[in-house]
Formats: sequence, structure tokens, C-alpha cells
Amino acid sequence: MLSTPREGLWSWARLNPLSSLLFPLMAFAIALGAVWIVADRIVVFWLRYLQRMPTSTQGRLTVRPVQADHAPPEIRELAQALDTMAMAISARDESLLNSISEKTR
Repeated sequence: MLSTPREGLWSWARLNPLSSLLFPLMAFAIALGAVWIVADRIVVFWLRYLQRMPTSTQGRLTVRPVQADHAPPEIRELAQALDTMAMAISARDESLLNSISEKTR
């Protein structure tokens, strides 16, 4: 009994609960934080940009999402699809306005 070393701060008996419970929870929290940050910067940021486009331009369909050229490929394809739809709507509106002006003459 007298020759047994005294348990210090870094003894196995104190580190075992840390290594079996706290370290895995810390690793999970760090991984979750990393996924959250990456998802926000890669996906959510660009979706917010595309969502702001119609409201910031007051509904003008001639404004193009030019910053989306720097987005990931999937977001770039979505921006191109939205741009194509806006051009089709603009062309249809112009055609309808031309038809109305011809009929009123």
C-alpha cells in the first residue's frame, strides 16, 4: 500500500471516462460543425443568392445571375435553368404585348 503511486491528474482512471465518452462526442461535434459550415458555404449561400435575385431586381427578368458562374456545378445548372425560364417568360411577354399593340391599331 505504501509503495503504490498516487493517482495524478493524467492517470488512466481519470482519462478512461474522457476517452470513452467525451472524446467521441467532441469528434461528433467537430464533424457536425464542419459539415454545417461546408453545406452553408457551398449550397445554402448560393440558394439564398438565387432566391434574392427576383426580389433585389424588383421582378425584372432581364437581370441575369452572373455570380452563379462561380458556384458549384449543380447550382450553376439551376441558375442556368432559372435564367432560361426568365428569358422564355420575357419573350412570351414581349410577344403578348406586340399582339395587343397590333390589335389596338
